[in-house]
Amino acid sequence: MNVLMDEEIFAAEGAEGRLNAIIDSGATASIMSLATAEKLSHHVKNIDPTVKRKFRTASNNVLTSLSMATMEIPNFGEVAFHICEGAIPTLIGMTTLANASVDFRKGILEVRGEAFDLQRNPSGHLVVPLN
Repeated sequence: MNVLMDEEIFAAEGAEGRLNAIIDSGATASIMSLATAEKLSHHVKNIDPTVKRKFRTASNNVLTSLSMATMEIPNFGEVAFHICEGAIPTLIGMTTLANASVDFRKGILEVRGEAFDLQRNPSGHLVVPLN
């Protein structure tokens, strides 16, 4: 099974066109597809095309980021996403989660001194709304 292509597990689009990111404590960095970044262009604060990085996914695929985009995410603040081509999930990884606390059992995110209830996608992953 190719995890990156499993739309039920990694659906980026939730109810009413809301875009979500999966909280992924196993990801070292936050990543997003170019298509999702384009949908969220009004949230972009900065783009650095010189930042390129390779990632190995759980299904052993290798991705190379095109750039780094810093975005203002509701309830989360600024998040730097590596932008990659292809059908990939939007993940919030450890570099971003280092500034937050996540209770995976209760589904609560605490960031900047405030706590927020998180939703779960159909496969049980905690998701953060991006818009």
